[in-house]
Amino acid sequence: MVERKRIYYFDKLKIFAAIAVIMIHVSAQKWYSVKLMSTEWMLFTVLDAASRWAVPIFIMISGSLFLSRERGIRHILKNNFLRIITAFVFWSALYVVADAHRGKEMTFAEGFKEFAGGHYHLWYLFTIAALYLIVPFLKKITESERLMKYLLILSFVFSIVLPFAIGIFSVYSEYWHTVINTVSGKINLSFVRGYLFYFVFGYWLSQKEISKKMRIIAYISGFAGAASIVAFTALASLHTGKANTVFLNNYTFGCVLESAALFIFFKYNGDKRTPSERGGKIIRTLSKYTFGVYLCHVMVLEFISKNLHFDTLSMNPFISVPLLVASVGTVSLIITAILNQIPVIKKYIV
Repeated sequence: MVERKRIYYFDKLKIFAAIAVIMIHVSAQKWYSVKLMSTEWMLFTVLDAASRWAVPIFIMISGSLFLSRERGIRHILKNNFLRIITAFVFWSALYVVADAHRGKEMTFAEGFKEFAGGHYHLWYLFTIAALYLIVPFLKKITESERLMKYLLILSFVFSIVLPFAIGIFSVYSEYWHTVINTVSGKINLSFVRGYLFYFVFGYWLSQKEISKKMRIIAYISGFAGAASIVAFTALASLHTGKANTVFLNNYTFGCVLESAALFIFFKYNGDKRTPSERGGKIIRTLSKYTFGVYLCHVMVLEFISKNLHFDTLSMNPFISVPLLVASVGTVSLIITAILNQIPVIKKYIV
């Protein structure tokens, strides 16, 4: 059996994406609490916008891996899907217990409802589990270049263009927002909507040879995309008179441009040199731990905020934000490393 060559740029992307996810949640911590357009508010907005690519990149990597390998339905259900379900049950229950321990009053029914819905960041598990289930269908589509491009175009229109238009009109025109939202709701094309776009887009980018000229254009577009997220968010917030998140999501043109630029950059620069044996081991280990870091980092952030009473406004945000990101990342990594020493936990929980 031929051993598959390690794709180190995926590992490096995952490590940076894990840091970016923490950055998003740290910068959002007090975003609503500070004065609109203040230095603190602009800093939090810029950091959030510059990190928006994080989850799309995770999904793009998953798409690249799952759609380029032969995995039967049984394998996907038994290994990948089951792991997501067990991880969700464990971590969702743990977050409910943590909330109750901190004094949040809830009945059993309220607690179960909170458990079933998951903590705010666990939505990712629902999304990736659903994508795993349709991999066999997507494999058939991506075997044809023409069908894959058609799917990407459809998905781009209904996952990015339409939501972006709805977002704009939700801020500037209640009439057109109602019209487009109504029409959109009647177009029942759920299959091509959502993160399926990033899942297939990642595979397409991983397989496509991109010229140096197009790479440069992609990098410039990535910076422009991040800037556009900041600009749209600031303008929407000024227009509505309060912090507005309609453009701080993963379905904007800016986010697509950011994600594509980062993916392409790492594809052509992340594997230029084969790492040493020790360096490769460190990269592989950190990459492996990103899932656990994603799952537990919010608990660490909330503990620091609610139990140690330290947040992004405890000192100058230019200092507190990187300090919190580093602290949350380090503690989450240690927790994940410890959990990875326990056989059953290692296999099904992190």
